[in-house]
Amino acid sequence: MAKTDSGLKESAINEITGQICIASILNESKIESANILALLNINTAIENTLKLYCLNSGLIREHETDSEEQFHAMLSKTKEQNKIVENERSAIIKFHELSNQYHQEQNPKVDDASIVEYLRLAKILLAHLFDFRASKDEWEKMKALVKKTMIE
Repeated sequence: MAKTDSGLKESAINEITGQICIASILNESKIESANILALLNINTAIENTLKLYCLNSGLIREHETDSEEQFHAMLSKTKEQNKIVENERSAIIKFHELSNQYHQEQNPKVDDASIVEYLRLAKILLAHLFDFRASKDEWEKMKALVKKTMIE
């Protein structure tokens, strides 16, 4: 049986929240590369959030989602709809470019504060674009479930 549009959206949001939880778990880790891995997870979560919103809102078509140009276009379209403010858009771009440095083998240094800020921005996007809000306790429960799922 095919999922409905709302079922697909819910499934996608669950996947995005899982990516955010994994990034948060990595941020708590003592592994040397944990913050860069967390950055990459958050970046993927933000890209997926923007794609889901822009596709569902008719702001872009499916084939228009996979370029660097489109990332910036989706972010700008989101801002034009007053879903985010300029300082959030600018901060997301800064972290996105930091993530791109890793892909270009520039080995950027990523501190804990940067990860915490990028996590905050990912959660803001979910709240503003999909009215998905979770308390600190709810995020902790989701993280615990993700940890359990990763181990089993």
